[in-house]
Amino acid sequence: MIKLLKINQLYTKCDTSIFKFRTTAELKTTNKILGQNRALNSINTALGIKHTGYNLFLMGNSGVGKHSLLNKLLKEKSKKDYVLYDWCYVNNFTDYTKPLLLKLPSGFGIKFKKDMQTLIVSLQEKIPQTFKQKEYLSIKKELELKMKEEQDKPFYKLKDEAKRDDIFINDTTSGIAISPLKNGKALNAEEFQSLSIKDRELIERNIIFYKAKVDENSKKEMEVSREFIENMKEIDNTFIEEVVSKTMISIKERYSKFQDVTNYLNEVQKDVIENFEEFIEDDNFQNPNPMENIFSQALDNSPNFDIYNVNVFVDNSQQNTAPIIYENNPTYSNLFGRIEHVTHMGTLTTDFNFIKAGSLHRANGGYLVIDARALLFQHYSWEGLKRMLNSKQIHLETVEESMGLTNSVTLNPQSVEFETKIILIGSRYIYYLLYEEDEDFKKLFKIEADFEEKTIRDNESILSYSNIIATLLKKHDLLPLTKKALGRIIEFSSRLVDDCNNLSMDFSAITDLLFESNLIALKRDALSIKNEDILKALDGRKFRSQRIKDEVYNEIKKGTILIDIEGEKVGQINGLSVIDFGNYAFSMPVKISALTRLGKEGVVDIEREVNLSGAIHSKGVMILSSFLASRYSSDFVMSLSATLVFEQSYSTIDGDSASLAELYTLLSSISNIAIRQSFAITGSINQNGDVQAIGGVNEKIEGFFDVCKLKDENFHANVIIPYANIENLMLKEEVLQYVKKGQFKIYAIKHVDEGIKLLMNKEAGKRGTNKKFPKNSLNYLVENKLIEYSNLSLGKKENSK
Repeated sequence: MIKLLKINQLYTKCDTSIFKFRTTAELKTTNKILGQNRALNSINTALGIKHTGYNLFLMGNSGVGKHSLLNKLLKEKSKKDYVLYDWCYVNNFTDYTKPLLLKLPSGFGIKFKKDMQTLIVSLQEKIPQTFKQKEYLSIKKELELKMKEEQDKPFYKLKDEAKRDDIFINDTTSGIAISPLKNGKALNAEEFQSLSIKDRELIERNIIFYKAKVDENSKKEMEVSREFIENMKEIDNTFIEEVVSKTMISIKERYSKFQDVTNYLNEVQKDVIENFEEFIEDDNFQNPNPMENIFSQALDNSPNFDIYNVNVFVDNSQQNTAPIIYENNPTYSNLFGRIEHVTHMGTLTTDFNFIKAGSLHRANGGYLVIDARALLFQHYSWEGLKRMLNSKQIHLETVEESMGLTNSVTLNPQSVEFETKIILIGSRYIYYLLYEEDEDFKKLFKIEADFEEKTIRDNESILSYSNIIATLLKKHDLLPLTKKALGRIIEFSSRLVDDCNNLSMDFSAITDLLFESNLIALKRDALSIKNEDILKALDGRKFRSQRIKDEVYNEIKKGTILIDIEGEKVGQINGLSVIDFGNYAFSMPVKISALTRLGKEGVVDIEREVNLSGAIHSKGVMILSSFLASRYSSDFVMSLSATLVFEQSYSTIDGDSASLAELYTLLSSISNIAIRQSFAITGSINQNGDVQAIGGVNEKIEGFFDVCKLKDENFHANVIIPYANIENLMLKEEVLQYVKKGQFKIYAIKHVDEGIKLLMNKEAGKRGTNKKFPKNSLNYLVENKLIEYSNLSLGKKENSK
């Protein structure tokens, strides 16, 4: 069945009579989700199941609303059934390399930090004051007097004994001095030498004797001093223990429900008592306000005080819902946290105060959304994430530590237990790649949400779509659309998905067009965006993007690239190819030619022979060989050599959309029946000759139209497309005008035989009851030529024998 398509089949206009408003300004905004019921079900299922492994992977093209839908659902879900905690790291007084983790209810982290600051400042005040109390000073004085008495009494007794033996013992600033006496007067060196030998010997013996006595007495004095020091330590500890205990009573009572905090405070109390001297080193330390300044000054002046700080590395005090964290740069440290270092005297140092949270920490108890592609591009981040998900703990370590590549001493903080829903957003390619290649992925991400790229186009959907567009306009502060302009947006949406029965879900592309149309409307001081503004915006897009297209078409116009749109030729046809540059795609007609002769090579694809053919194109050519053999040579050996080539093509060709055109060139060459060059054709075939749908049908038709118009304004041309592609047609207005005038015709066919009459003005012919094709039909001519080749081949073999 050959179908000449009518205008209403080439472009499906939007019925603007269903719009009961003048402009979209009259429409209410909406947060309704259109056409994503499947994805909606997946997201709700994943968010509703709290068991291990029910993390979510969102996939689909960009612009279809993955982020907006997810954000909407997460905000709704985050308000229900959430319990948040603050996470704090504190010093481990037993082993500073293993900081302790405190888990506190939301808001308690900052409170505990401030309470610890208040405690330390209070101790800085009270500990020095303790040693100024009358009771303490009185006890100290009493002990000092006792010590002095115990030291002086033996000394003076020894001094008196020595004096009786004419020896003078004197306590000087430089130490104990021993010298001889005579008649109660100390002798100088000359006087001592003037004594008799006997007297000198006696004095020397006495000096040696009393020197030993002095040394013995000094030892006893040192023992008394040590005893005094020990007694003072006990007294100091008694006073310090009392003041520290009293000072810490309130903070201990305040956090008595938290066993970890209680244990930590006990360790703080023990450390303060053992190191109370740190609190009285600076006698000039004052106590100004506010409290935070006191603490920071104390830390600056006394570096040891930072061991009593509380590092609230996750603070949820201001969080009223479960946290929703978007991690766009999922490096290892951004995900799992890091330990920073500072330079001190040329050495890198760190402690628990320099532990910084990662996005996993901040999302604890909520949701963490990660770009899958960015995650896989970061070294070790994916493996680290899987490790954390399996253990349900966030262990803070560097990449080098996780790989065992470092032996340096660093911090090893306690791991954080976490319960976070991980949501990856990526392409279908990444999802299926991970699913097939990573055994852990399917266990950890059991739910996938696959977003639709289009939705059905009916009146109900169009009205819902209109509300979404009105919402976008108001969100971005754009001018409203008139009814006709809105209709044009609906039509543009169908063109985006190449389907007149569907609407595109790529609202980013819709928004871009609205921005550009709004700019044009503003330039004419309009109050609304009209249909003409949208058309100008679309024309502007083409103008900006089609530089390469203009260069190629200029070569066609000059005749450098050979394209015929008139006359008839054997073994030549106009195929249609699409050149895609990412942001812009256009079609360029290409001459496909075939030559056939007697031989054994079969159908040779020249593109494949020179490695310019993709796998799908090569498959299409092989299907041609199968079709020819099954239709024409079921009872004889086909002896055919045929070559196919895309003329003036110098890059790789892929896809099977030219296989139908290639078949017609082969049939034309074998039968020697010419093809009308005013036709261009696109479509693929199967082994039975059925014509199958192809992509880019709108661009291909418009491309051939543009070339025909370029070569001759008064052209008459035709395009043949697969019947299955009719619903994809949304052609530009200029094409429609030429169709109305009868200068440009578009035909749709279902089988290869249907195009033969159009292209070669000859009946294809069907096999009769005698299993033969009607005489003079194209199939008859092709079969006869192939039989002739076969007979010639057999004759040559017999002659050679």
